[in-house]
Amino acid sequence: RNFITDRADQIAAGELSLAQRLIDRSGSSNLPVNVNGLQLISAGLHELALRGEGVNPLQTATLETSLQQVLSYQHRQEQPYLPASARTVFNAPRYDVWVRARYSRLTNEGRIGDLGLIYFGGDYLISPDLLIGGIAQIDTFDQKDDDLGATASGTGWMTGPYMVARLNDQLLFEGRAAWGMSYNDVNPLGTYVDEFETTRWLLKGAFTGEFARDGWRFNPAM
Repeated sequence: RNFITDRADQIAAGELSLAQRLIDRSGSSNLPVNVNGLQLISAGLHELALRGEGVNPLQTATLETSLQQVLSYQHRQEQPYLPASARTVFNAPRYDVWVRARYSRLTNEGRIGDLGLIYFGGDYLISPDLLIGGIAQIDTFDQKDDDLGATASGTGWMTGPYMVARLNDQLLFEGRAAWGMSYNDVNPLGTYVDEFETTRWLLKGAFTGEFARDGWRFNPAM
């Protein structure tokens, strides 16, 4: 039970902001930096985002990029070598593919768990106010309890569609549905191994605000 609960908590903690996809696609290609759950956007961040958090007991590192970010970076690198008359503004395609990987370690009541979580996604910008897409995610989780001599590990996946809609200038809604399975091995006493499978599903709805001030953009979510 602790293995399943801890794993679900870790996956939920790593859930990504899909609203950020529409914010980036419809106006800005700058990247989010997460500070205590509040996303702050500032100009000049690199196309490949790398974040790390060292808040005990949760330690995480995140890596993410997308096709659009790579193309935008390449475009900006080429511009200084072109004649002024040949320089252009980057015209982002309506489609995009992206990847986000996350590692986290959790220490909880003597149990130590390591989670690897990777998302693969693709989406299409219907309009500046509507984005639709799909996600596939894969996770691995290894946990040990030195006090009990127990170990557990598992690999799981989920896939499904998502959408993001801008309701007004300062409010966005995101929805996501997914279904999948997990395959697990548990050694509860250090003497034998049990294997079991689970089905999993996810329904998510969230609202995200967008407020700009002094070169920063604030995106509180609930």
